[in-house]
Amino acid sequence: MPLKLGLGLKVNVPKEITSLVAQVPGQRLSPQSGKNEKKAAHTEYTMKNPWEIKIKKEGDKTTFPIEGSLVTLHYCGYVIDREGNKDKEFESSHDKGEPYTFKVGLGRVIKGWDEAIPHISEGTECELIVRSDYAYGARHIANGLIPPSSDLRFEMEIIKIEVKG
Repeated sequence: MPLKLGLGLKVNVPKEITSLVAQVPGQRLSPQSGKNEKKAAHTEYTMKNPWEIKIKKEGDKTTFPIEGSLVTLHYCGYVIDREGNKDKEFESSHDKGEPYTFKVGLGRVIKGWDEAIPHISEGTECELIVRSDYAYGARHIANGLIPPSSDLRFEMEIIKIEVKG
Protein backbone atom coordinates (compact mmCIF):
# COMPACT_ATOMS: atom_id res chain seq x y z
CA MET A 1 0.00 0.00 0.00
CA PRO A 2 1.57 3.36 -0.96
CA LEU A 3 1.86 5.89 1.86
CA LYS A 4 2.83 9.57 1.58
CA LEU A 5 5.87 10.23 3.73
CA GLY A 6 6.08 14.00 3.37
CA LEU A 7 8.06 16.13 0.94
CA GLY A 8 6.19 14.38 -1.88
CA LEU A 9 7.80 11.01 -1.09
CA LYS A 10 5.75 7.86 -1.38
CA VAL A 11 6.74 4.39 -0.30
CA ASN A 12 5.11 0.98 -0.55
CA VAL A 13 4.51 -0.38 2.91
CA PRO A 14 4.02 -4.10 3.63
CA LYS A 15 0.50 -5.13 4.61
CA GLU A 16 1.59 -6.07 8.15
CA ILE A 17 2.79 -2.49 8.71
CA THR A 18 -0.31 -0.86 7.25
CA SER A 19 -2.44 -2.94 9.60
CA LEU A 20 -0.48 -1.41 12.49
CA VAL A 21 -1.26 2.11 11.37
CA ALA A 22 -4.95 1.56 10.64
CA GLN A 23 -5.88 3.03 14.00
CA VAL A 24 -9.29 3.88 15.36
CA PRO A 25 -9.90 6.70 17.87
CA GLY A 26 -10.48 5.37 21.38
CA GLN A 27 -8.65 2.12 20.73
CA ARG A 28 -5.14 1.05 21.57
CA LEU A 29 -2.41 -0.21 19.29
CA SER A 30 0.31 -2.42 20.68
CA PRO A 31 3.37 -3.82 18.92
CA GLN A 32 2.79 -7.41 20.00
CA SER A 33 -0.77 -7.82 18.78
CA GLY A 34 -0.56 -5.61 15.70
CA LYS A 35 -4.27 -5.15 16.24
CA ASN A 36 -6.46 -2.40 17.55
CA GLU A 37 -7.96 -3.58 20.79
CA LYS A 38 -10.12 -2.08 23.49
CA LYS A 39 -8.35 -1.70 26.85
CA ALA A 40 -9.36 -0.51 30.29
CA ALA A 41 -8.00 2.74 31.71
CA HIS A 42 -4.19 2.80 31.96
CA THR A 43 -4.16 2.28 35.74
CA GLU A 44 -6.20 -0.90 35.40
CA TYR A 45 -3.89 -3.11 33.34
CA THR A 46 -0.38 -4.41 33.43
CA MET A 47 2.08 -3.58 30.70
CA LYS A 48 2.66 -6.83 28.82
CA ASN A 49 3.66 -4.89 25.68
CA PRO A 50 6.55 -2.41 25.68
CA TRP A 51 4.33 0.44 24.44
CA GLU A 52 0.73 1.17 23.55
CA ILE A 53 -0.90 4.00 21.62
CA LYS A 54 -4.40 5.30 22.27
CA ILE A 55 -5.61 7.57 19.46
CA LYS A 56 -7.62 10.56 20.63
CA LYS A 57 -7.76 12.46 17.32
CA GLU A 58 -6.71 10.98 13.99
CA GLY A 59 -3.99 12.68 12.00
CA ASP A 60 -3.63 12.61 8.23
CA LYS A 61 -3.11 8.79 8.23
CA THR A 62 -0.52 9.11 5.44
CA THR A 63 2.51 11.02 6.76
CA PHE A 64 4.53 8.74 9.05
CA PRO A 65 8.14 9.22 10.18
CA ILE A 66 10.91 6.84 9.21
CA GLU A 67 14.35 6.52 10.81
CA GLY A 68 16.04 9.92 10.70
CA SER A 69 12.82 11.90 10.16
CA LEU A 70 12.53 15.15 12.06
CA VAL A 71 9.44 15.00 14.30
CA THR A 72 7.99 18.05 16.05
CA LEU A 73 5.47 17.40 18.81
CA HIS A 74 3.95 18.73 21.98
CA TYR A 75 3.86 16.34 24.91
CA CYS A 76 3.12 16.08 28.57
CA GLY A 77 4.82 13.20 30.43
CA TYR A 78 3.39 11.43 33.48
CA VAL A 79 4.64 8.72 35.81
CA ILE A 80 1.88 6.09 35.96
CA ASP A 81 0.67 5.56 39.50
CA ARG A 82 0.14 1.82 39.96
CA GLU A 83 -1.95 2.39 43.08
CA GLY A 84 -4.78 4.00 41.11
CA ASN A 85 -3.99 7.55 42.20
CA LYS A 86 -3.62 10.43 39.78
CA ASP A 87 -0.54 10.06 37.56
CA LYS A 88 2.23 12.54 38.38
CA GLU A 89 3.36 14.97 35.68
CA PHE A 90 7.14 15.17 35.30
CA GLU A 91 7.60 17.29 32.16
CA SER A 92 5.70 19.21 29.51
CA SER A 93 6.76 20.89 26.28
CA HIS A 94 3.89 23.33 26.84
CA ASP A 95 5.57 24.50 30.06
CA LYS A 96 8.77 25.10 28.09
CA GLY A 97 6.86 27.33 25.65
CA GLU A 98 7.71 25.45 22.45
CA PRO A 99 7.26 22.01 20.91
CA TYR A 100 9.99 19.38 21.11
CA THR A 101 11.82 18.37 17.91
CA PHE A 102 14.02 15.29 17.45
CA LYS A 103 15.14 12.75 14.86
CA VAL A 104 13.25 9.50 15.31
CA GLY A 105 14.91 6.08 15.40
CA LEU A 106 18.41 7.27 16.31
CA GLY A 107 18.37 6.62 20.07
CA ARG A 108 18.08 10.30 21.03
CA VAL A 109 14.86 9.68 22.96
CA ILE A 110 13.58 6.76 25.02
CA LYS A 111 13.22 3.47 23.17
CA GLY A 112 9.42 3.55 23.53
CA TRP A 113 9.27 6.82 21.56
CA ASP A 114 11.72 5.60 18.90
CA GLU A 115 9.61 2.47 18.32
CA ALA A 116 6.07 3.84 18.71
CA ILE A 117 6.20 7.25 17.03
CA PRO A 118 6.78 5.78 13.52
CA HIS A 119 3.25 4.33 13.89
CA ILE A 120 1.69 7.76 14.51
CA SER A 121 0.79 10.04 11.60
CA GLU A 122 1.20 13.81 11.38
CA GLY A 123 -1.59 15.71 13.13
CA THR A 124 -2.47 12.84 15.49
CA GLU A 125 -3.32 13.51 19.13
CA CYS A 126 -2.77 10.43 21.25
CA GLU A 127 -1.74 8.89 24.52
CA LEU A 128 1.44 6.80 24.43
CA ILE A 129 2.05 4.45 27.34
CA VAL A 130 5.61 3.14 27.67
CA ARG A 131 6.69 0.24 29.87
CA SER A 132 9.62 1.06 32.18
CA ASP A 133 12.19 -1.02 30.29
CA TYR A 134 11.39 1.00 27.13
CA ALA A 135 11.61 4.26 29.13
CA TYR A 136 14.35 4.79 31.73
CA GLY A 137 14.47 1.32 33.33
CA ALA A 138 15.92 1.10 36.83
CA ARG A 139 17.68 4.49 36.63
CA HIS A 140 16.78 7.49 38.82
CA ILE A 141 15.81 10.28 36.41
CA ALA A 142 15.12 14.02 36.70
CA ASN A 143 16.21 14.38 40.33
CA GLY A 144 13.72 11.75 41.47
CA LEU A 145 10.73 12.97 39.45
CA ILE A 146 10.79 9.62 37.64
CA PRO A 147 11.37 6.79 40.13
CA PRO A 148 13.23 3.65 39.01
CA SER A 149 11.19 1.10 37.01
CA SER A 150 8.36 3.55 36.26
CA ASP A 151 5.90 3.06 33.43
CA LEU A 152 5.25 6.39 31.69
CA ARG A 153 2.28 7.97 29.95
CA PHE A 154 2.59 10.75 27.38
CA GLU A 155 -0.18 12.94 26.01
CA MET A 156 1.09 13.87 22.53
CA GLU A 157 0.24 15.93 19.49
CA ILE A 158 2.35 15.23 16.41
CA ILE A 159 2.65 18.68 14.86
CA LYS A 160 5.02 18.12 11.95
CA ILE A 161 6.98 15.28 10.34
CA GLU A 162 9.84 16.04 7.96
CA VAL A 163 10.90 12.83 6.23
CA LYS A 164 14.58 12.78 5.40
CA GLY A 165 15.34 10.68 2.37
